[in-house]
Amino acid sequence: FWTSYNTEMAHDLLEVNATQKDRDLCAVVNWKAAAQAVADGKAQDMAGVPVIDPAKVPGVIYFVPIGKSPHGVDTDPSGKWICYGGKLQPSVTVVNFEKLQAAINSKTFDGDFRSIPIIKYEAVVEGEVPVGLGPLHTQFDGVGNAYTSMFIDSNITKWKLPPWTDDEKKDLNKVVLDKMPTHVSTGHLVVAG
Repeated sequence: FWTSYNTEMAHDLLEVNATQKDRDLCAVVNWKAAAQAVADGKAQDMAGVPVIDPAKVPGVIYFVPIGKSPHGVDTDPSGKWICYGGKLQPSVTVVNFEKLQAAINSKTFDGDFRSIPIIKYEAVVEGEVPVGLGPLHTQFDGVGNAYTSMFIDSNITKWKLPPWTDDEKKDLNKVVLDKMPTHVSTGHLVVAG
């Protein structure tokens, strides 16, 4: 999983023009399909490095819409929850890996971008947890909690991973458990253990 911003493909006044859309697109790469494509000779050699054009090799890469100007993407220890922090969206987008695989297998797409399929947002997103301003990275404690660093709010937000109750799904503010102040604009964080 990779985050990327500037879905607008802006090349001048970058910070203004690269934030026009409500969402950015992040890459989901099937590394096994990529390795097979290289083995099958579907890559172009560029200075000794095999390079795959995903528009010409279907099944290697997909896009998923997430919060604007994403920074961090982190996966919980179970491998089921993929958490994207969007610097310009006050929430963490939580993607369900099982739903992601099902959407790819059933071709639940919402168009494409540069010939790469865009996975339908509603098919894979579990929810957007309102963690605060400037979420970047998320770490996990192994007992169902997530901790997201805030770049603008200067705190670390503790929140509950899915599965959520019906009541929590209606108001994801209820899964936010704590906000711990920090003295700096936190970026990377680590849960030791």
